Amino acid sequence: MTASYSGVSLTSGLTVNPSSVSLSSISLSSNTLVSGQSATGTVKLTSAAGSGGAVVSLASSNSAVASVPSSVTVPQGSTSATFSVTAGSVTTATSVSLTASYSGVSVSTTLSVNPASQAAAASFLGFDTTTQGNWNSTYNFNGAVVIGDSTSLPSYVTVKPSRQNYNLWSSSTTDIRALQRLSSTGRIAADWFSSNAFYIDINFLDQLTHQLTIYLLDWDYKGRAETLSVIDANTNKVLDSRSASNFGNGLYLTWKISGHVRLQITKSSGKNAVISGIFLN
Repeated sequence: MTASYSGVSLTSGLTVNPSSVSLSSISLSSNTLVSGQSATGTVKLTSAAGSGGAVVSLASSNSAVASVPSSVTVPQGSTSATFSVTAGSVTTATSVSLTASYSGVSVSTTLSVNPASQAAAASFLGFDTTTQGNWNSTYNFNGAVVIGDSTSLPSYVTVKPSRQNYNLWSSSTTDIRALQRLSSTGRIAADWFSSNAFYIDINFLDQLTHQLTIYLLDWDYKGRAETLSVIDANTNKVLDSRSASNFGNGLYLTWKISGHVRLQITKSSGKNAVISGIFLN
């Protein structure tokens, strides 16, 4: 800087350093929300805000999925401030990036938004004793679990068995009762089983109704009989229950399902309770 008067000039140097206050982080009280839920976000500075506070800009990479205010002010003398994040409506799990910016520094965090849970429901459609292992001609849905072979599921559903054992009767057979393989040609006869009961957790993550088909096979004709109950996974209410017996030649049971359910397979008589395939559209 220079000052001049009456032909005389004087110069002095001034060094300007960056502010000692910088943006440190952005965080959320929960990084996973369901549509319609809210979370609290927090921005933090490296040191206390000066006079007038620090205005931190906020942005969402997809405001329809997660909305935030345009900015939040860290009060003078404070190192942090909070803001609200609201999850929008989604039909599938969706990730969004939330970014805070201040004085040339930007930091981000990721939020996952899941669809709102739909009330679980089950409606029985019927039995099928004629298709046998030829599921590919009748139940060639978007998702399939051929036990002992392969699993192929769409993103809108999860299938998780529990308390089950695995048994392989035949890895290669021409017997029409054995299920057609999903991974290749040929047939396989295998099962999940329990001497008492086992469960299959089935969670449809979207808001739609789907078809669920189960294949039972008493391969070695051990007089198996069982009860299949569709249960609301959140309330444990039984939505539908069916008895099955005499399925030495193969038997399909089909329901319309929505929401999050748990299938309970309980032995009624015979050697054990079994399932050989699951098919979902």
